[in-house]
Amino acid sequence: MDKDDLLGRLRDNPVEPDNPIIGDTGVTVKVLVRATQTDDGVEALMAKHPGLEPEDVMAALLYAGGLRD
Repeated sequence: MDKDDLLGRLRDNPVEPDNPIIGDTGVTVKVLVRATQTDDGVEALMAKHPGLEPEDVMAALLYAGGLRD
């Protein structure tokens, strides 16, 4: 999956335009990035949102890392 395919998994957030929503999960990039700062954060987040896939995590980190251009 290339960069454009990954970033295509993100959706516009009408409330916070600089904080996209990951697919149909309702999870924002900011929430996912914060989850990476704890030991079981991403795994716990994925358990709470079963629609969240590994590719969604990669897309959020790609966006947050500024590699979207």
